[in-house]
Amino acid sequence: MEKILQILSGAFGALLLVMAVRWVFDPAGAAGAIQMSLLDGPGRNSMIGDMGAFFFGMGGLAAYGVWRKRSEFLFAGAFLIGTAATLRIISGFAHDAPTIWSAVIFEVVVAAVWISYGRKLSA
Repeated sequence: MEKILQILSGAFGALLLVMAVRWVFDPAGAAGAIQMSLLDGPGRNSMIGDMGAFFFGMGGLAAYGVWRKRSEFLFAGAFLIGTAATLRIISGFAHDAPTIWSAVIFEVVVAAVWISYGRKLSA
C-alpha cells in the first residue's frame, strides 16, 4: 500500500508541476484547463504569477516530499490543495460562485493521498 501511495503522490505532484509550467508557457491554455478566462492588463500578470506559484508550490512540495521521503512537505502540499477545495466551497455559499465539484473532489483526493503517504512515512 505504501508503494501505491508513493506512486500516486509523485504522479499528482508531477501533474501539478506540469500545470505550473503551463502557466509559464501557455497561460491561456492553463487558465482554460481550470475553467478560467485569462485576464487582461495587470490582472493577467497577477493571475499568471499567483497561479503559477500556487501550482509550483503544491507540486514542488509533493515532489520533494516523495523524493526525500519527508512527510512535512507532503503535509504542506496537502494543506495548500485542501485550502483550495475549502475556499471553492465557501465561494459557492458566500459569493454565489458556481462550485466546480470535479475540482473539489480532485483536490480532496490529492490531499488525502498526500496525507496518507505522509502518515506512512511518519510511522
